Amino acid sequence: GGELALQAKLSPSLSATAVATWMQVFYTSRPDVHIYRDNDTNSTAAFSSVYLKNYYVAAGPQSAYTLGLGYRSPHYWYAYINASYVDRNYVDVNPTRRTAEAVDLLSPESAQWHQLLDQERLPAAFTLDVFAGKSFLLSKVVAWLPSGTYLYLNAGVNNILNNRNIITGGFEQLRYDFSGGQVQRFPAKYFYGYGTNYFLNVSLKF
Repeated sequence: GGELALQAKLSPSLSATAVATWMQVFYTSRPDVHIYRDNDTNSTAAFSSVYLKNYYVAAGPQSAYTLGLGYRSPHYWYAYINASYVDRNYVDVNPTRRTAEAVDLLSPESAQWHQLLDQERLPAAFTLDVFAGKSFLLSKVVAWLPSGTYLYLNAGVNNILNNRNIITGGFEQLRYDFSGGQVQRFPAKYFYGYGTNYFLNVSLKF
């Protein structure tokens, strides 16, 4: 993978930034798995080869891009707006579905075969975020305060478009219908991002 960050001064107060990250995280082998039953020392461990090679690791979005504009006023306040886009995010796969036993009764390249084996790619997502802040030199207006006493106010609004359909991750259930091969009997589970959310930070430096 790789990362790239650029910043350009458009004026003494206005700047633009661009950040990009791209990575490729995937399995490079076919592990052997031994399955044991709890509290059953007499059973022989089941053994299977799991065909995970070239499946993506569920490590979050593997592509992420941000464009931003920032303004810093000579009167000690600032504001930033960032547009972010993420893509190539994959569901964590169930190893049981990538064994010879799981596909034994299915026709290769059939719709059910692909439904069972193909890794789900999650939808790309876009967010717009705004941040602002201001500092106040309190010791300038309150004589008894130590010199250099500052009050800082920082606020932000994330996902101001209130997109509630952003899927941040997910996983295939470890349960699987071996008899019927019906994937939707135990569908994948997903994690969703927050809609619009806010923060406010107040700090005092002296």
